[in-house]
Amino acid sequence: MKYIRSAAGAACLSLFLAGCGGGSSGTVENDPLAPSQLSAAVVEGFDTQDGLVQVDAGGTQQVGAGEASTIDIWGLNLRLGLSVTLGSSPCLVHDLMSFDDLEEDSDVVQISADCPAQAQGSTVLTVSDKGTPIYQAPVRVTAVSTRAARNALLDTLRPKFTSLPVASRVLSREQIRAALVASPGVVTGQITADAPTIDPASGGLIYSALRNFNVRGVVVQLLDVDNANAVMATTVTDANGLYTFSGVAAGKNVGVQVSAQVSMTRGATATTGPQYNFMLRDNTASGTVKPLYTLSSPTVQTVAAGNVVSLNAALGFDGNGNVTGARQSAPFSILDVVYNAATMIAATNPNVSLPDLNIYWSPNNAPQRGDLAQGQIGTSHFNSNGDYPGVYILGKANVDTDEFDQGVVGHEFGHYLQYAASYSDNPGGSHSSKDFKDASLAYGEGFGTAIGGLLAKSKYYSDSSGPNQSSGFSTDISLPLATGAGKTVGFYAENAIAYVLYTLGTQYGFNTFWNATTALANGHPSATIFSFLNGFVSQNPSLSGAVQALAASQNIRTLDALGRLPSGDTGDAAVASAANGGAADLETLYLPLTPNVSNGSKGVNLTPSAPSFCLNNNLAGAKDSNGLGMSKRFTFTAVQTGPLGVRMVDALGNAVAGGLVFANARGSDGKSVSIYGWNEDIGQFSVNAGTTYTLKVNLTNPATLTGGNQCGLTVSLWTPAS
Repeated sequence: MKYIRSAAGAACLSLFLAGCGGGSSGTVENDPLAPSQLSAAVVEGFDTQDGLVQVDAGGTQQVGAGEASTIDIWGLNLRLGLSVTLGSSPCLVHDLMSFDDLEEDSDVVQISADCPAQAQGSTVLTVSDKGTPIYQAPVRVTAVSTRAARNALLDTLRPKFTSLPVASRVLSREQIRAALVASPGVVTGQITADAPTIDPASGGLIYSALRNFNVRGVVVQLLDVDNANAVMATTVTDANGLYTFSGVAAGKNVGVQVSAQVSMTRGATATTGPQYNFMLRDNTASGTVKPLYTLSSPTVQTVAAGNVVSLNAALGFDGNGNVTGARQSAPFSILDVVYNAATMIAATNPNVSLPDLNIYWSPNNAPQRGDLAQGQIGTSHFNSNGDYPGVYILGKANVDTDEFDQGVVGHEFGHYLQYAASYSDNPGGSHSSKDFKDASLAYGEGFGTAIGGLLAKSKYYSDSSGPNQSSGFSTDISLPLATGAGKTVGFYAENAIAYVLYTLGTQYGFNTFWNATTALANGHPSATIFSFLNGFVSQNPSLSGAVQALAASQNIRTLDALGRLPSGDTGDAAVASAANGGAADLETLYLPLTPNVSNGSKGVNLTPSAPSFCLNNNLAGAKDSNGLGMSKRFTFTAVQTGPLGVRMVDALGNAVAGGLVFANARGSDGKSVSIYGWNEDIGQFSVNAGTTYTLKVNLTNPATLTGGNQCGLTVSLWTPAS
């Protein structure tokens, strides 16, 4: 599951005795960060399964009898000190993080609990705070392993192809018309769809100038109308939107059904070849299983000479952008970008295997937060959590529609690709082009914009909105950002990163770009522009000079994976102490920790000489918990195998309560390490001797910094007392 975070609420009256600070004080603050009583925990829901397609979506949660389970629990003010039981069995609580991946700020957080196996039947999940139950809910314990049930579900969702098209070159419309001729025993045709053009200046949609595009790579089925629409054959459209069914007897009543599904599946015993399954569903439809969008032909009686059955997905808008009917082409426009992604990745890695993904679009999807089943999706986003994880795309006409904004679709699909094939510790939350943001957020959003352009095959990142979708914005991501005083350009700026990454992808090819992306799945560093560039030049050493010059043009002044600046670098005036009000270390992303060898005693600080650091929320965009200055990363190599506790204290030695800090850890093997509860501190995690780790800590609420700046903080590693 992706490490994600969003800001806690603005009020902080009960969080710190020091109170809430406002703007910059201009001086270093060493006021105490002494925790007082934390707000009461409120559980809002839970989920018993991982993965992006779930067996129990929308229904009663279930676990498999006789197998251990991990349960994700979300709500307000949760912390690792809560107790969780399944039945009478205590569970191990770990990994406090944000609940969702929305690009908005949220108070909702999540903890996970590893629970022991249960006997078949029913049981109860209980969450308690200091011995008092605060939440209880039933859980079914089924005879079938949830893992086996999920695999069985995925098998039913993946089409069983009876034939696949032969790779062919892209044809002109004239050539396609010439190829669409009836042949004995064959049902063939072309699938197309209508779309508006995009105004590159405003980002608005132009409905008076339509384009008709080939619907590529989608599932097509031949149905036996006289036999309850039983599936007779299954194939996919080729690059020209063409499909073919052979060996069809004459005199049959058939139908052609096109599903909004881009899929390629291996045989039951095959281990090679691409495998992916991307399904476009209506999240506002009734029922627990949300239906695929489909396009169907009228009943056709086959003839001996063969049949040509072509279908076109209608736009559903008139020339002025008014809705006139079903918006049939919207799902296929979204999948057009997804098809580009699937084919481009498969060309780089012919044996790529990506997790199945539901993409949710509805004409009711609006920019309001609330019930996803009512279309209140907040914004277009990728969400890896909850009952219905997946990519969500806006569709509310006259408000905000994104189905034809291919850069937006590619951006959100890019977040999925990070989750599925790379690494992300993007803290989530709101962001804009003028914000100074956490290095992982800036990279994650810049990556999304860049890969969105590469997948959409367009240098314009456009987003339409407003009445008749006639307004919005459009950015040419092939152009460098201007640098200098008053500009937000650097490793903390998503648009600068988008330009660098898009340029690398266009100049050196998608395969080179993708190989560097997947390389981030290995190693211990956070996902930042530094770790990406370091991997890129490691794979392509001859390009080191060109990449360094490109990065420097956007004030990214090193290719070191940890962002360490070269000797003699004068620093970035935009984020220096004079600009932010007291913190001199905002360009220092990582601090080293050197743990001592434990003598076996409990409750001993193994890093008594840990370096101090500042947290700061004075820069633009840092008023949110994902701002530059709200987190710090630490690296260390474990000298012993076993548990380590993590404690954070302020300049006066006051411990910062774990419920006020998000933390995640990752080893040099590329694996994330779970952080479990330890007293009321940040937590504890297990390490292996000789492995190098990155530990990232993030304060949840910027308003808790008195004066907007706190220095003298330390993070230390301990032998846990219990």
